Amino acid sequence: MGTTKTVIDTNVIISAFRWGGIPRLIFEHITDTEPLISYEQLLEVEHTARYPRLNLSPADIEVLMEFIKITFTLVYIPKKLNVITEDHSDNIILETATEHNAEYVISGDKHLLKLKQYKNVKIVTPKEFLLKTGKIAQDREGHIAWIWDPEGVKRYLARKDLEWKPNHRR
Repeated sequence: MGTTKTVIDTNVIISAFRWGGIPRLIFEHITDTEPLISYEQLLEVEHTARYPRLNLSPADIEVLMEFIKITFTLVYIPKKLNVITEDHSDNIILETATEHNAEYVISGDKHLLKLKQYKNVKIVTPKEFLLKTGKIAQDREGHIAWIWDPEGVKRYLARKDLEWKPNHRR
């Protein structure tokens, strides 16, 4: 299996950098994916990072932009889409994903998330991405466990002699 191409929306990048939490977990496994970013989105990230309410210093913004330039693959998007009419800037994310055959768009944006999928691109929250790719597990009560060896977990789950059966309480 090749590297999973992803497009990580600006809101997830900023949330991960500024607040951490589930969005930051995406970046703990950034080497497992090929994150794509267009020049247009790169400008959007830098512009958004300058919002006063984020309280990021020029040095913080410089670190963020350097991280992106080192970690993400910068791509060109020749086609312009008009799929999301409520917020045209969201189309930049879809353009990047469809033009460069990304498997996932990772977003917290309601306009993108309501699509669920566009062409062959799955549109998911950071938590959904981590669950689908086996990076985290969640129990019935909503507690999240970090899985440090997703491939090992897949091997164990495939073994019939270790089949897990839920304990149904009455």
